[in-house]
This record gives sequence, C-alpha cells and structure tokens, in this order.
Amino acid sequence: MNLKEIMKTLAPGFLPLIIFILADSFWGLKTALIVSVVVGLIELSITYLKEKRIDSFVLVDMALLILLSVFSAILDNPVYFKLKPAVLEGIITIFLAYSAFSSSDILMTLLGRYTGKKEFNAQEKFILSKQLKIMFYIFLLHTLLILYSVFFMSKEAWVFISGGLFYIIFIVYFIGSFLWKKLEIVIWRLTYGKEEWLPVLDSLGRVIASAPKTVCVKRGYLTPRIHLYLMDNENKLLLKKNNSLVGELSDTQITNNVNMEELIMNELKTLLHGEFMLNLSCIDTYIEDEKFIYVFIAKINNRFTSKNFEVWKLKRIKEQIHKDIFSTNFQRDFSSILKIY
Repeated sequence: MNLKEIMKTLAPGFLPLIIFILADSFWGLKTALIVSVVVGLIELSITYLKEKRIDSFVLVDMALLILLSVFSAILDNPVYFKLKPAVLEGIITIFLAYSAFSSSDILMTLLGRYTGKKEFNAQEKFILSKQLKIMFYIFLLHTLLILYSVFFMSKEAWVFISGGLFYIIFIVYFIGSFLWKKLEIVIWRLTYGKEEWLPVLDSLGRVIASAPKTVCVKRGYLTPRIHLYLMDNENKLLLKKNNSLVGELSDTQITNNVNMEELIMNELKTLLHGEFMLNLSCIDTYIEDEKFIYVFIAKINNRFTSKNFEVWKLKRIKEQIHKDIFSTNFQRDFSSILKIY
C-alpha cells in the first residue's frame, strides 16, 4: 500500500469527525456521537456494496469509532471520541516504525500477497525502505499534532488538523519530492560529469527514470542488459569461445538513447557482414543481480563459419549443461532457449 492508497483509505474516516462537530453544535454531545456512528456505518455499507468486501483497515477504523464513542457517551466527555484519529494513526505509526527501522520482512510479505510478487529486487527494497521512513515521520508528526489539538485547541481546530491538515502535509510532500527529483538530476550532472547514464527500469521492464552508472550501482537500480546468441537454420547454437568456456556472443549493457535491436544489428553486421542474417527475436526476459536481462536469438545462415565459434546441437548441450564448459549466462539462458526450440 503506497501513500496515495493510504490517503484514500483514511479519507472516509474523516467524515464522521466533521459530522460530529456539526451535530454537536445543534443537538449536544450524545446525539452527535450517535449521528457520527450512524454515518460511519452508512459509509461501511456503501463500501461493501461497491466492492463486495470490507478492508480490515476500514473495520479497525469503524471499531475504534464505535468503542471511543461509547466511552465518550458514558463519561459525557468528547475527548475519547476526539482521540480516535490519533489512536488509528498511532497504530499505523508503530507498524511503519517496525517495518522501516527493523530487519523484519513483514511488510515485504504483506506486499507480496497484495501484489502477487514473491521477491523484491534491491531497487524496489531501497525505494520501499525510503518511502516507509518518510511515511513514518509524516504519520508521527500528524499524530502528535492531533493529540495536541485534542487537549489544547478548539473543536474546529481539531477537525482541521485531523482531516484537512493531513492532506496538506501530503501535498507539500509530493511537491517537495517532485522538486527534489529535478534538483537531484542537476546534482548528478554536476557530480558525475560525462559519466555514462543508464535507463532505470521497474520490475516489468518499463523505463521509469535514468541515472549515472555510479548511482545505479550504489542504489541497486534495475538496468537493462542483453544476452545475445547465434543459431543456424537447423537450430544449432554457435557458441563463442571465451578462454576455457563457451557461451553467448555478447553480454551488453544498454545505455540511454540506445535502441536495443539497433545495437544488436550493428554488432551482427560487423560479425556477419549482413549476408548471413535471417532474423532476430527476444525469447525471454528475467531479473538477476539488479539487471533486467533480455535474451536474444539471432538466426543465421548455415554458410556462416568462424574459428571463434563452436557449433552445438541442443541435444549435446543438454547432456553436458552441468559441466564446467559453459558460461554462467548460458547455463541460465539455456532453459529459455529449450522452451522455444
């Protein structure tokens, strides 16, 4: 659950607070508490009718509303009802503190269930950890402000701090984040000069940003890389000799403003002189060691020969794949090749 989703989830909880102030002005404390609880139950019902389910977070919010309203009605003191937003956000703050500053993977597990992902790469963990810490400080600040308003400020100020101020803080945060990203790019250009810049990808392979190579390495950003293999029209692989190992034709880092297929075609033209080339296809993608790997097969004409390559039938490779004669990349990619050929 990200910042926007949390704001959306908390929003319905603010309406009973506003209703409480209005009802209290006309009918007194106990009636205002009853009206607030009824409004909360109506919101819960509408949510269930729309989504056919009730989020556990919303249930906790509703339970707190009812429980603290009962205390306030019995003791004839609105303080308990007014503490509801602080108690709810206090629970969130404790959870955020535990997730952000401990070595526990509880949030990773919860997010895995929520998103369907089994593993998170270093880039995703870095971004998530940073976001969690920011969320912790925002919720801690807002919770303390609510507590102060409950005991030392007017009802109107309490409603504003509990509701409107919450969104103002996040708006300021989003604007600040946007401006910081722009400033960070300027700082990178001044710090790293003409260093190579790489595309930064998300876990689906979409380009989300770009950064200097040093920054990508330090922060574990996911960057694209190509593994390229040659195959003749009889589906025999031409594996490049590299010292005592054989494997891919190339293992190439992709930089900004470089089209992958154009890069591969230029490399193949140098090797094949264009006359032996048949077609080019990407057969697989995967993530490994903060790299988003694209596996390409270039189909070539049987007439191509080179002393730098060995011709291997797939059956022969299968029989010897676990021997120490293939490159690490090839051992990983061979299963993908078998699925296609």
